[in-house]
Amino acid sequence: MDRKELKRLLPYGYGRKIAKRVGVSEKSVSLFINGKSNSPKIEIGALEVLAELNRKRRLLISQIKH
Repeated sequence: MDRKELKRLLPYGYGRKIAKRVGVSEKSVSLFINGKSNSPKIEIGALEVLAELNRKRRLLISQIKH
């Protein structure tokens, strides 16, 4: 997944969650998401947060359907 796609999929404010999860500043996450820095640590954290968000969405959708 490229960074534009990642940025598009993450809701506003999720940079803070990513930063907290991986132990970096919100600015570092912002620089990564906007393609101005590289960090495997932030990339992994962002993908984990996105996966968690998707799991929560699927759970809510399944609860609504039943």
